[in-house]
Amino acid sequence: MHELFNIGLGGTNVPLIIMAHSLGGHIMSNYIWDMQIFDPENPVLYHPENLSDFEKFHTLTGIVTFGCNIPLFTFANSEVKTIQFPPDSLSEDLKAKARWMNFYDPDDILGYPLRPIEAYAEIIKTEDEKAINSGGWFSSWNPLSHSGYWTDNDFTKPVAEYFSKFI
Repeated sequence: MHELFNIGLGGTNVPLIIMAHSLGGHIMSNYIWDMQIFDPENPVLYHPENLSDFEKFHTLTGIVTFGCNIPLFTFANSEVKTIQFPPDSLSEDLKAKARWMNFYDPDDILGYPLRPIEAYAEIIKTEDEKAINSGGWFSSWNPLSHSGYWTDNDFTKPVAEYFSKFI
């Protein structure tokens, strides 16, 4: 990503939108968390001082999670803390477009709503969390719905509409 950024995506106001399915939502959330709380006095595995604002998630404008299982990982914590979203470093123009959209199917045993967790309710608007019936006639009513988001118009249309705001 660093090379791509340096050869043509440059600038300080390039919006970053992340799409994360299933465990990918938890993994991306953890990675963003690590980048947001980085302590230069105690570097772990990476050196953010060499990264662009884009790579440090300072321009994180959108998150689209679907079939997300972040809630499964919150049970071990007495206090749930989310990533900072939208980041303070985001321009006012991009802050106005910033959204965290979460799609889940109640039949999907791996996908859950995030808003019932108080910390997430503060950053995900009610209208941006949607229960959908993902999948086709064979999969929409059972755990196979977990793989159905990718081609379900209840998911693809609102996400495409959101992306179109950046064209």
